[in-house]
Amino acid sequence: MPLLFKDRLLGVLDFESARYDAFSARHEQLVATLSASLAIALENASLYEQLRKEELRIKEDLNTARQIQGALLPNASPWIPGLQVGFAYEPARHLGGDFYDFLPYGDGRLGIAVGDVAGKATPAALYGSFAIGILREYAAHGICSPAQVLADMNCKLLHLKVESRFLAMAFAVYDSTDRSLTVASSGLPHPHRISHGVVEAIPVHGVPLGLLPERSYVEETLILRQDDVVVFCSDGIEECLDRKEEEFGSPRLRAELLKLSAQAGRTAAEIAAGVLEAVRRHSGTAEPSDDRTVVVLKVVAV
Repeated sequence: MPLLFKDRLLGVLDFESARYDAFSARHEQLVATLSASLAIALENASLYEQLRKEELRIKEDLNTARQIQGALLPNASPWIPGLQVGFAYEPARHLGGDFYDFLPYGDGRLGIAVGDVAGKATPAALYGSFAIGILREYAAHGICSPAQVLADMNCKLLHLKVESRFLAMAFAVYDSTDRSLTVASSGLPHPHRISHGVVEAIPVHGVPLGLLPERSYVEETLILRQDDVVVFCSDGIEECLDRKEEEFGSPRLRAELLKLSAQAGRTAAEIAAGVLEAVRRHSGTAEPSDDRTVVVLKVVAV
């Protein structure tokens, strides 16, 4: 009896007997029914094996991609006179659409970038990797203001013509000679400055990169004082939900930043880790719905 699945021959079901005319029409019907079930079972087993191999291949590819992305993101804080830099990062999936980077920007100057690509997983990670490449190209020259960097990146990302992809990013340059921080943003949540027990948002905003042509961006220059803290967060921090679907929110973030920065001796790295831990406590056992990134700058004595 042939084992057929959608007109494809998978094999033959063979019954034999030494007795002449051993099989009746009823036997034939039973074997026909059995062969149909066996054909489906064989096809499902074959499909399952193909799926298992494909899942293993995808898993290996994702692990490789995660290692590459991890190599692109800084794993140590940069050194700049009088400035501590801390960061905390948690992707929602194997690969994240968030990124951060620290770029040498001339003598005593440091470029700080925090980005959030629309979407998640592999496409967002690839888009973010391209953005990091553009940023590092600018770092080689170190002459563009943060607002100009965002405007130029907007043009380059538009030329990619990747549908449904855009990038919210904050870019800042710290100058250790006068403790100035110049910040521009293209849709990332407002950074926060904590100074002498006061938390305030830095009012920089703009259209995300890669959406509209010929955009210009505003920038804000702050003169920081010793022990001042500046915090950049992706929207996965404030928009983190608990089991009641309540956001972590800006008020909770400000309260946490005030509490963490008020503790004497807290480093920038400890503040960043503290913010991420507060968000985890808020979400409880719920899986992250978005990538979470925190970058902290703290001015210290030289």
